[in-house]
Amino acid sequence: MTRHTDLPVLVVGGNGFIGSQISRELRASLKWEPIVLDNQEDYGVLDRNQLQALHKQRQSLGRYEVNNCDIMDFEHVESFFKKYRVHSVIHLASFPRQKVVNANPLKATGVMCDALVNMLELCVKYQVQHFMYFSSSMVYGDFDDRVKEDTVCDPKGQYAIMKYMGEQMVKEYNRRHGLQYTIIRPSAVYGPYDVEDRVVSKMLLNAMRGQEVKVNGANEILDFTYVADLGKQIPVILNAPYCGGINQTYNVTACEYDARTLLDCAKLVKRLEPNAQILINDRDETFPRRGRLNNNKVNIHFANETRTPLHIGLQQYHAWLKNNIQLFTKTV
Repeated sequence: MTRHTDLPVLVVGGNGFIGSQISRELRASLKWEPIVLDNQEDYGVLDRNQLQALHKQRQSLGRYEVNNCDIMDFEHVESFFKKYRVHSVIHLASFPRQKVVNANPLKATGVMCDALVNMLELCVKYQVQHFMYFSSSMVYGDFDDRVKEDTVCDPKGQYAIMKYMGEQMVKEYNRRHGLQYTIIRPSAVYGPYDVEDRVVSKMLLNAMRGQEVKVNGANEILDFTYVADLGKQIPVILNAPYCGGINQTYNVTACEYDARTLLDCAKLVKRLEPNAQILINDRDETFPRRGRLNNNKVNIHFANETRTPLHIGLQQYHAWLKNNIQLFTKTV
């Protein structure tokens, strides 16, 4: 139930890995009340039991209600706009990465394109004040280190292309209807409550099981971003959009002073699990070359939030995994 003094913000995909962190921060705020929509999508590739257990933990920790809703169901989604006087929308609903899109490209297109347009139409119809769209660093394609938001994007792969198309659609609704927006570009997010399907979670869990820690491209740089840092930054942007945040695109990542490679990450994992064996392979040529994102813009417009260094974030994630290893035993 919405608290009378708080503004309703519809968090679409709000019990996912990143969305749950944002919903939790909003729930703890004195200004916002998250209306969380999520359908626990497994994309046909994730372990369903593991996903359900993680969803329960995320919701319990965040102390928010989850409304089971398929965003392809236009009438069901509209019912939330009718029930609540929605002030803002945070749109995280998406297939999470290229591999998952490849497994079901037609469904991915429906979720990442058609459902986004439906959401934008509803925002215009119900006079929503602010639309926050979660994009990805993948829109840049191959890029140099410390890439800026005004760099020309050259997305590669259907996932990145559709994320960039989403950005352009959001901007078009601003041009045609005046819908104010903020676009967020995160990168290489990791941390507790994640599924075992991302590079950091795979490295840590393989090490804990005594399996090889695979590194596909020793010198590949990733902007490893601790999920709690990203979650805390979003209400800051939402709270003060007129301090520069309206109709803007922001890189929101860790951007550590020393660039971190995949091999750096593997070595830090080995410190936590000394028996782990690192296996170095050639880089995956199907993925673009990546690096750190420049965060100067978000730091200038808003408070410079503290970012968690990779070695600290890995320690915290490792500690959480040790206490919750039972969630991942079925994937061994």
